[in-house]
Amino acid sequence: MQINDLLNESPFVASEWIGTGRKYKDVPMPVVNARLAALKVPETVKRSYPSPDMLIAAFTAFKLPPQTRELASFRDDAWFSTNKPTLSESSCSELLWSRAIPSKNTLNTLEKAFGQQWLDGAQSFVDPRYKKGNQYLPLWALTVWRDLSSLVEKQQDLQRMLTFVHNALTKPAVAAHYPNLECILGSRGWNTDVVAGGFTFPSFHFSQLLRPVQLCDDMTQVMTQGLQRRLELDEELLAKHVIAASRFYLVLEVAAAGKNRFSDVKLPRSLREIETLVKSRPNIKLWFPVLQAHLKHEVALCIDFGKKTIAYADSLKDFPRPKKNNAISCIPASMNAIAHGVFGDKLWSPETWQLDRLQWFLTLVPNPPNHDSPTPSASVVRPDIRNLLNRCEDDAYNDILTSSLEDIDEPAKDDDSGDCTNTEQLSSSGGALNKESGPNGEGAMEVDSPSQRPPSVLSSSGKKNIPNRSSFHPSSKSTLNSTPTHSKKQAKNIQKKVKPLDSGVRYDPVGLSKSARSEKMSREAADRGESDVQKREEWMRKIRRVDPFALFDESNHRVVICSRCLEPKKVKVNYNVSRFRKHYDGVPALQMAFSVTASHASGWRR
Repeated sequence: MQINDLLNESPFVASEWIGTGRKYKDVPMPVVNARLAALKVPETVKRSYPSPDMLIAAFTAFKLPPQTRELASFRDDAWFSTNKPTLSESSCSELLWSRAIPSKNTLNTLEKAFGQQWLDGAQSFVDPRYKKGNQYLPLWALTVWRDLSSLVEKQQDLQRMLTFVHNALTKPAVAAHYPNLECILGSRGWNTDVVAGGFTFPSFHFSQLLRPVQLCDDMTQVMTQGLQRRLELDEELLAKHVIAASRFYLVLEVAAAGKNRFSDVKLPRSLREIETLVKSRPNIKLWFPVLQAHLKHEVALCIDFGKKTIAYADSLKDFPRPKKNNAISCIPASMNAIAHGVFGDKLWSPETWQLDRLQWFLTLVPNPPNHDSPTPSASVVRPDIRNLLNRCEDDAYNDILTSSLEDIDEPAKDDDSGDCTNTEQLSSSGGALNKESGPNGEGAMEVDSPSQRPPSVLSSSGKKNIPNRSSFHPSSKSTLNSTPTHSKKQAKNIQKKVKPLDSGVRYDPVGLSKSARSEKMSREAADRGESDVQKREEWMRKIRRVDPFALFDESNHRVVICSRCLEPKKVKVNYNVSRFRKHYDGVPALQMAFSVTASHASGWRR
């Protein structure tokens, strides 16, 4: 779209859209944003939500409305009314908290129908479950119902977490370290922001460590980062070992996939860094986890450059495997295997798997100081985020995550600096490395059952109000201030793009009309997981016609995983399909085992 088109496009005018017989299909962004604004919950109503800082135990006991479980028993139009709301914000909030939440199926139906009902003149909701003394509820009641439904689901998960912890405390291996529940929960909030592995997560995200469930892939990321930081503190071990990023194996798969994939001057930066390390320290050992998507299983891998061996952790003579007797511990097992090989940690057994998870939770989710304590406590100094990250992980992000999440509406340009990654051929299986699994050709850990694992370490950007979401933090001043060799060329292009219009009028910002700002607001809302349900469903259907095995990020509505390149792609324009189709057609088909694994992914939608 040209700037002139943006300037000439009219903003949303209610009288031109509401009650005029228009259909809610392919509507412009100003209309989409007006719809989202109608669903926005007032801040005064949000104050009744439980605070993210509320203690975990307190949140599990917090009284929430029950949620109806039956299927929808009323027509969707029975919920909408053209009458104006009859309740104030506070009265509506009290009423919603006093009634049962509609079932998830009903909420999904109402969200899909909302766009058309809103254009047809709906100004309020009426709850058909209550016949007497019914009131007309404002449209944002739908958002409150959805928020309450999410709170109920999280509360149930945290209640399961407490059951897991109580059970773990009865085990001798755990009781020897943690005598009671307070030693584990401390003063942690149920959904506060936690910075881990260069990302900001809601603390609820880490509750999976304290539930008997398969961990998702971003736990591999933050656990790997924890081992990297630990290694940096020991100069003697740092001279002998290097722990690569959690998705480093994908770079190796690309290198092993075809001939002349990379030239000597076009190697990914992470591989060039390893090459430099090996030249200076020829006996160094390289450690990293490998996801075997076709087995739905993760193992640790070690490359010993001194012995010139490549082997899974459990096939090294001096590296026995950790024992496990369940199908949910392959990620902690691979982390424990690396910690044993690098630091000499004790290999855990089935009797200690709960203790291992507890210790990871306490490590990754710091306990804030208790301000309510009458006795003074030692001050807790949070480390600077720049000190939490290291170059190895940074380079893996540059090589994989950043490039895989580039806006696919913008064609990629050649990188004159030589940092060619081209991750569009990456597969999420470890098959390319299995051929060299060790001296005995073995790759040996048990096979896990189908599990909930996303194929990508990055969900999307966002914070505590959206579950299963993470946002990347720049890691160092050098990263923030570094300038690529082709920056002058980019600077010239940017100058051309922002050249002021010769109209004698100063635009702030230049060239952005109300429509352009409206489209930007829509993109930002999609990045927060907020979008028009009906338009998104139609967009997803169109994407599936192109790629039947595509996955969609529930926390960032502009991100879709291509089943051919196995990487998340972020569309620049909401609900756009053409660029994804062009990308999909240009990528050769890879192993379809990905589609089986990804269908169980946490936070991703099939």
